[in-house]
Amino acid sequence: METCIFCSIAKGQMGTAIWENDVAVAVRDIKPEAPVQIVVIARQHIKNIDALEDANLAGKLLMAVREVIKQEGLVEANKIIIQGIEVNHLHFVVMSDERYQPA
Repeated sequence: METCIFCSIAKGQMGTAIWENDVAVAVRDIKPEAPVQIVVIARQHIKNIDALEDANLAGKLLMAVREVIKQEGLVEANKIIIQGIEVNHLHFVVMSDERYQPA
């Protein structure tokens, strides 16, 4: 396998994690297309969503995305994109125009 930049990030060799657990790590996107853009990267190298066969891991990854959304205050204002195209490593992009401000 060629060098995978997201594997390096998941191992703590690159980037600065803003959140992490045993299945995922989250970093701020270096080329954001929205005011708030965070990449949640699976620690395990999985090419894309089609290659994700472990239902338990899938659930843990979605819960990781949820925890990042809660931490960043994006509960009511977010969009999630599941990717594995530009970088052949499963990741979730969380985007928001603004942080949620409760009434």
